[in-house]
Amino acid sequence: MLHIVCNNNKGISLVEVLIAMAVVVIGVLAVLGVFTQAYNASTKSDGLGRAAEILHRTLERNELRIMNPSCAIPSGGTETVYSSGQSSAKPGDIAYTVITQIQPRGTNAWLVTVTVRWAQNQTGIKESIIVTRQDAFKTVSSCV
Repeated sequence: MLHIVCNNNKGISLVEVLIAMAVVVIGVLAVLGVFTQAYNASTKSDGLGRAAEILHRTLERNELRIMNPSCAIPSGGTETVYSSGQSSAKPGDIAYTVITQIQPRGTNAWLVTVTVRWAQNQTGIKESIIVTRQDAFKTVSSCV
């Protein structure tokens, strides 16, 4: 019986080759689909991380200005910030719209609200802090 199985000289049929190729193609397409999803998730994460950095930097800059009694209270407004940190767009940059609102809250206190939006997320991210003037932070050189 073993001799009969080993002497099978029929080879592989065309149908078997086509089935094997179909299985391989389905496997490759499944792997490519996973890479596409991973790339999209990575792009979203990168955009959100950069937006969080811009939000934090803007909040901190306004907080330092308000805390220093030598500085004028900054006015809110809207500005465009690029992911490269440059003043103009570079190839591959993401443009972020930064909206800053500063509202007085009682005596010597202000509410600072910053919203950061970008093309892939029009809702954006938002954070608020309450800042008070601090005599210990009085310096003229930090009013930037």
